[in-house]
Amino acid sequence: GLKLVQWARQQPHLANTRIVIRTGQPGMAPEAGVLEGLDINDYWTKQDLSSRRMQTILTGLIRSYRDLEKRTKDQEDTLRTLQEKRAELQESVRNESLFHAVSVSLSAGTLLIQGNQVLHFNPRAKQLLGSFVGQAIERLEDLPPPLNSSPPPSTGELSQTDSTQTKWLSFQTRPVTQKHLEG
Repeated sequence: GLKLVQWARQQPHLANTRIVIRTGQPGMAPEAGVLEGLDINDYWTKQDLSSRRMQTILTGLIRSYRDLEKRTKDQEDTLRTLQEKRAELQESVRNESLFHAVSVSLSAGTLLIQGNQVLHFNPRAKQLLGSFVGQAIERLEDLPPPLNSSPPPSTGELSQTDSTQTKWLSFQTRPVTQKHLEG
């Protein structure tokens, strides 16, 4: 019996299995050593284990097993979700890095916008907008619909005014898809 317990504890797929030892020879397997050494869940001698007590123990063990299986499944689901989010984040970083590498060399000011959030703007955009970068970003709601809704290319103008000057900005939007970034 003890060898079977040792084998079971070495099997990863049996990690949540609950084990009770019932012995007629308690001296052969001392309770304290067996509980700790073999990672069993309960230990009884034959004379102390009635059928009613056995039923109570089994009910508790089944519930414990059920709870452990649910926790294991929840942990696996959480791990899967974290792995998916990590993959999305890595893809996002890769795309942003690719866009950044390409846009830095462009002579046109270029902004990467998702929804109404600026993800990146190149040095030329910063130079063209100058001190108006923050105001331009705040005015995103004046732009055409978000690029991720795949509108046709569109053009428009924005003006930014501070106490000394008005700056006009002509712009053209065009959707950028994953295919564009990879192509």
